Parts: sequence; C-alpha cells; structure tokens
Amino acid sequence: MKKYIFLIILMGFTSLGFAQNVISGTIKNQNNEPITNVEISILDGVIQITSNEKGEFQITNLPIGKLTLIFKKAKFEIKSQQISIGNQDQINLDIVLEKEVHHIDEILISSVFNTTQNENVVKIDHINLKQIQNMGALNLSDALTTNPGVNVVSTGISIGKPVIRGLSGNRVLTYAQGIRLENQQFGEEHGLGLNVNGQESVEIIKGPASLLYGSDAMGGVLYFNPEKYAATNKTEFSVNQVVNSNTQGVNSSVTFKNSVDKFKFLVQNNYSSHADYKLPNGESVVNTRFIEKDFKLGTSYVTSRYVADFRYNYNDLNLGLPEENLENSGFRTPLFPSQKIENHLLSFNQKLYFKNSKLEAVAGYVFNDRKELESENLTALFMKLKTFNYNVRYYLPDFGKFETIIGFQGMNQENRNFGEERLIPNAKIADIGFFGTSQFAFQKNLLQFGVRYDFRKVNIEEFGEIGAEGAFQKLDKNFKSINASLGL
Repeated sequence: MKKYIFLIILMGFTSLGFAQNVISGTIKNQNNEPITNVEISILDGVIQITSNEKGEFQITNLPIGKLTLIFKKAKFEIKSQQISIGNQDQINLDIVLEKEVHHIDEILISSVFNTTQNENVVKIDHINLKQIQNMGALNLSDALTTNPGVNVVSTGISIGKPVIRGLSGNRVLTYAQGIRLENQQFGEEHGLGLNVNGQESVEIIKGPASLLYGSDAMGGVLYFNPEKYAATNKTEFSVNQVVNSNTQGVNSSVTFKNSVDKFKFLVQNNYSSHADYKLPNGESVVNTRFIEKDFKLGTSYVTSRYVADFRYNYNDLNLGLPEENLENSGFRTPLFPSQKIENHLLSFNQKLYFKNSKLEAVAGYVFNDRKELESENLTALFMKLKTFNYNVRYYLPDFGKFETIIGFQGMNQENRNFGEERLIPNAKIADIGFFGTSQFAFQKNLLQFGVRYDFRKVNIEEFGEIGAEGAFQKLDKNFKSINASLGL
C-alpha cells in the first residue's frame, strides 16, 4: 500500500523544465464577425481564457498529447475540438460558432474518456448548479431533484439524501473535488455535507458504476465538479446574496479568484442561516432551522507536462431535528435535539503528460466529525470518521481506434465512537481495486468494455457483552469481488 501512496506523492516533483506549447486563433460567427468573451478551456489542464474584442485568443503552457478544447458562449452552440500537440508546437485555429438552435451536450468530466452523452454508453446527466441556485434551491439535494429519475428523502429543509432509481445511502457514491466523499452516509438524517456555493456542476450517473468508482456504486454516482478558476491573467471578485422568504433565510457568498500564467488561486467564504420552514396553513415545522458555515480554498500549477490542483473545503453545519411537542422558542438557533457536523475535505489532483499517454493520480483526505445532541449536556452520538482515498489512472497510447485506461483505486478508513450510544462500531476498513477499461470506435458505433477486481478488509472492535443491546462482536473478514462491464 505504501508504494502506491509514494507514487502519488512522487508525481509532485516531476514538473520542472519543460518547453512551452502555444495555441492561438480567432473565433467568429457565421457572418465572419469576431465574437468577444468566448470561454475557452482545456479539459484536462484547469486552463481557461476568454477571447478579446477582436475574437482572438492565445493559450500557453499546454499539456502535450491529445487535448480537447471547449468553446462556450451564451446563445451559441458549445463547440469542442480535439487536437494533438507535441513539444514547442505552435498551432493556429480558426473557430466558427453557430447560433444556438438546440443544446449540445456538455463534455462529461466523470466519463474517463471525456465524451459527450451521445458518445457514451453509460447514462449520465449534467446539471449546471449555478443556474439552479438562482431558481431558489435551498440545498444541493433540492437542486438534484430537478433532474428526472432523482428523488430526495428529507428531514427538514437542511437534510436531504438523493435517491437514484430507488437506491440511496451507501449504494449511491458521492464524489467531490475528484475524490470519494465519506460522511456516515448510511443514516437517513445524514445529508450530503456539501454547500451549494462553490459547485460548478454535477453529473449524475444512473445505474451501476462499480467499474470506475468502486464496488459500492451499485445505485449510481453523484460527481460534483468544483468551481472553475479565473481565466488566465484575470482577477475576479464577486459577492452573491440570496434571500428566501419562507424561511426568512439568507445565503451569502464572497469569492476571490486570481490567475496568472502558471499559477491559479481561489478562495471562497459562504454563510447560510434559515429559520423554521412555514407550511401553507401558516404554521411552522419547528426546529427545521439551521446555520451553515463553509470555506473553500483552491490553488493550481500548470506547465506543458504537469498539472497540479489542490483543494480544501471546510463545512460546519448546525441543524435542528424536527420532533413532536417541541416549543417554538428562539428564532434561528437550532433547538435540541440537533446535529453538529464538521467536514474537512482535502484533495490533491495531479496529471503528468507524456508524448502519447497520460498518468493521473488523485489523493484525498476526508474528516467527518458528527455529533447528535439530545440536550446541552447530553451527547447521544459522537462519531469521528477519517478516510484516505487514492486513485491512479494511466491512459495508454491509442492503438488504432482503441483507447485504454488501466489503474487502481483504494481507501483506508477508521471510525471511532465517543458518545453515549453507538449506531455502528469502532472499525477499520482497507480496500483496493484494480481495473482496466477500453473504448473502440468503428463507423458510427462505440464499444466500451472493462473489468475490475476489488479486495476489502474489515476489522470491527468488540464492544459490550455479547447479546446485550448495542453490543458488537469482534470481526475480521475479507471480501473479494469481480465486476465487468460491456456497452454499445
């Protein structure tokens, strides 16, 4: 296991002294008129720029190999173009954007081959969360229910668990900042633990996705894409304020972004506060109030051979649990019983580019501190969950019309109890999975296939007397599984 972790860290020291590649060009409409402020981004390189008043653009520090350029502007069709670039290449492009007639699919980040939906054999829906937030969604779960086939199980306005085709909880994996988010998601009163601010979009994979995301992904995957950095050599400062009349709620967000040639930086602070939810008859659902504090930090370094992206997210949520016979006292401060939850999410994503291939490694750490309080002096549940994730993929050189990816993925997790009650035992989990997947294009058809092998070790500590309520028996057990996938 240690050698895999060492490989992830080692990639961080391989980024010096590489030549610079340049792509430049002009963007025009069908009448040969220049288009200003077109967003141009490189799919793998966290690189983003905009065209000037003449429709001209120039991108430097490009990764070598096969790249996908995305051109986006409101009221125009999204255009994607693949190019191949080597050392010290200078490429000039003439791009024509057509007026929007119908929406063309976004490029899917969660698809390892970065295709659009009509080129993918797995059903993936793309939702722009910034647009949905402007429609008044209080939390991420509400935003997701705008998509057909996704429902939510909620306890009050602050707790919502997505349900995909009847499955939820541990059967639906959540990915944020490129890593697996673990926050005791087995409980029906345990929400996503992510703030709607700072999320660019979400991709919903409906159905089994065990091959690429782990053997737990039986029901589907929620893949959240974090907010983008500012365009190259740009500085952005924004303040966003949303007011909700029903809950007398406020949602404030302050964001600062700065981007120079190779370095990018982002910092965001969010605050939400809501009173009790009001029913149509004028009564309130007592103790549905909550207060949420959220902080996000991101920094990225880009060269022609190496891309590194570090992100940190801190989320503090204090929320009430609605129960019968509670007196409606106070205003915004949650009553008892309540939950006090802290989430720390760190991720380090690296990409190393070779002439015809690419190595990608992601390491992440999630710390979930969850308390359920019956009164000011009684902590019923107190669980600390620590999770280390890693994911390494190697994109092999194309062989004819074959594209192939191989890799391994794993998790080390520990849960500890400190409260009066125990829902789950003190336990440790270690798992690792090895996978390979290929894509073959012929005529207008696309064939995708792959296989995955997983190994998991579970160690549970003994607690209490055997047979007594709340007792746990000592357990050491290994699990193995093989998954295969085929789609046309």
